[in-house]
Amino acid sequence: MKKILSTIISISMIAASAAVPVYADYTAPEESYDITEVNNTYDDGTAENAIDGTPALKTGDSFEKIFATGIDTTKEFYLGFDFCFDSEGGEIQIPRFKSNGTDVDKVGPIFTYSGGNLRTQTGGSSYQNLGVFEIGAWYHGEIEGRTGIGAQYTTFRLYKGGELVQETTNFNMRNLSSESRSFNGMQAKNISIDNVLLVQEKPDTITISSGSDEMDAGTDIALDYVMTRRDKEFYKYGVTWSLYDESDTQPLTDENLVISAGGILTALISAVDQTVTVRATAAFGDKELYGSKQIKINSVDVSDEKCDTIVVSGPTSVKAGTSTEYSFTATKGGEDVTNTLTDDDIVWSIYDPTGITKNNNKAIKAENGVLTIDDSVIKQDITIRASSVSGAIYGNLPVSIDWSDNQSETVLSYNACETDLTNTILVDSWDGSKAYQTNDNITFGFGDQSAYTITEVDIKFDGTDGHGLTLFNNNGSENSNIRAHSGGLGQQTGGSSWASILAELDTNAWYHIEFVYLNGAESGYNVYKYNDAGEKELVKTIANCNRRNDKTYGKITFTMGLVIDNFKVSVVIPDDVAVTAPGKNMFAGETAQYTATAKRAGLSLSNTSGITWSVLDSDKLPIIDGTVTIDDSGLLTVDSMAQAQTVTVEAKTASGASDSAEMNIQVAEIFTVTNIGINEAGDKIVKLYVDKNFYYPDDVVFIIAIKDADGILKGVKTIQTFGDRLALGSNELNAELDIPSGFDPETWKIETMVWTMF
Repeated sequence: MKKILSTIISISMIAASAAVPVYADYTAPEESYDITEVNNTYDDGTAENAIDGTPALKTGDSFEKIFATGIDTTKEFYLGFDFCFDSEGGEIQIPRFKSNGTDVDKVGPIFTYSGGNLRTQTGGSSYQNLGVFEIGAWYHGEIEGRTGIGAQYTTFRLYKGGELVQETTNFNMRNLSSESRSFNGMQAKNISIDNVLLVQEKPDTITISSGSDEMDAGTDIALDYVMTRRDKEFYKYGVTWSLYDESDTQPLTDENLVISAGGILTALISAVDQTVTVRATAAFGDKELYGSKQIKINSVDVSDEKCDTIVVSGPTSVKAGTSTEYSFTATKGGEDVTNTLTDDDIVWSIYDPTGITKNNNKAIKAENGVLTIDDSVIKQDITIRASSVSGAIYGNLPVSIDWSDNQSETVLSYNACETDLTNTILVDSWDGSKAYQTNDNITFGFGDQSAYTITEVDIKFDGTDGHGLTLFNNNGSENSNIRAHSGGLGQQTGGSSWASILAELDTNAWYHIEFVYLNGAESGYNVYKYNDAGEKELVKTIANCNRRNDKTYGKITFTMGLVIDNFKVSVVIPDDVAVTAPGKNMFAGETAQYTATAKRAGLSLSNTSGITWSVLDSDKLPIIDGTVTIDDSGLLTVDSMAQAQTVTVEAKTASGASDSAEMNIQVAEIFTVTNIGINEAGDKIVKLYVDKNFYYPDDVVFIIAIKDADGILKGVKTIQTFGDRLALGSNELNAELDIPSGFDPETWKIETMVWTMF
């Protein structure tokens, strides 16, 4: 950090020689961990800085880039610059540039002049006044704070002649005030600018805290920490925990003492009396900052315990939705005392994967050696423990919990929130287990999806406007979101547009969210609230939500200030389906289109992916002779030779949900004789009128028979042709059959018959 310190000294010296006081709020701490990103002094510039009398950069009528860098300004930063508006058309922009370093990706603050004031644009036609301002005069501007998490974290200060003109808290960074966005550049036109300094500010102190300054062997204690800068609480960077001796000079090597990555110090029952030093260390560039705290370890006398070792045995891999038996063996002074112990002597419990933090999860229980896991439990690792009543003697067995057999959906991403994660701390959840409290924005990615997904999470909001969750495309495009807004819960649908979800947000309550999403398709979500009994109560359903940029979904971001648990993203399989039939009757040789409306978690899906169709006979068995079939779209096809019958059309999901409708299939003749034609003399049949009802390509024979009153055949005529020579609908065939003498139309009959190949 010598570079920063020398920069500040240099500026101070120049300012002193020019008899102008130093007014910038930024100075590096005495032992600085700050990192300078930009330090432009423009000593070869063509303008003169009236503040310190040094050369400055004069920009023209087109935007000139001042800097482009890769800084993450969602952490604490400082940006200072001397500037002068050379005309009323002067403008300074602080955007997020695209990867090419030239084109603007997201518009940040835009400084302009209007009516004697410096202002920043906060929307299409809205502005924030930053102080009285004079064209041609030199000023110093500063932005300090954090972007990407709300305007309340950023401050702008305007100085003139060493005096503070105006300090603007809740400074609007425009599109950079949310969604974990950073600025990475600066450009200006029609202004003169000098002494541009961009710094990543870092804390100067780490202070460790714990519930007690001492602990007994066989127990554990949770340590936490805060970071400060000049005695003010600062952004909480991740740390590495370690143990040192009492003097805090030498690393401690003691197999009876373990500290986890999350700051849980465990003293085994065999630990002796001693005082140790716990360190929390953060790395900033090539420097390390650490804080220390002493913890006294008290040894424990276990001579009165009924055993001095316990070993747990049983399966190391189980599934959610099952119950599994475990056993133990115990010794005392090297002798097996297992059979002398009763159920009252052994306590069974669940701990985190490291066996350090006790887990009181209501859905994962160990009682009398039986591990019972609810069907809804997310895949995770645990430790099952058998201990003496005092807890001083215990044995651990690591156990992996796999998905329940009922988990038919493909899981894309999940986290039971029981183990350490960067930028989070473990806190108690509504279900008795652990949860993540976010100290910064955290993101889970799983690749852009082309099918419906369902995102499920338990969540507790801190109520800060803009804090919540956002569904992202892998390229960074924002899709739907749910955030705290104006005391309630809302969805941001545009830069300043919001759709209300809940009018009032309970910041003491746990919520459960189910988000069903697919770009370009109907999407929605359910918001539940957990009651005192731990039961979910539906408080809001948004059936067709705004998809914002409507891109594919490949990652989700949770902002700082939330507490989350039981996170999972899965490929949707509908859990409800309703069949719509085109009717109840149809003829053989026809088709009928069925449709299905699918839902997941009560939310409609625009497509029927994940639904299978089948057609069943009267015994509810599949029809396999090929005469009646149904395809993946629900199109029912009945062959012309199908028998008359009632079939059941069924739509079913992989989750077992189904719906059905019956169809009566009626048989129609291929050919129907509708009439005969007799000549004018009345002594000859000359025509046969035939309707062709559906396609038939093979041989067909039409027979005309004349019978007397006693049924004796008196005349017959056959007409042989091919079915594909006849048109669908009406046809005329030549007959040429003489009517016998003595024909009595009252008692004689003329009959027709049709012979086909089928």
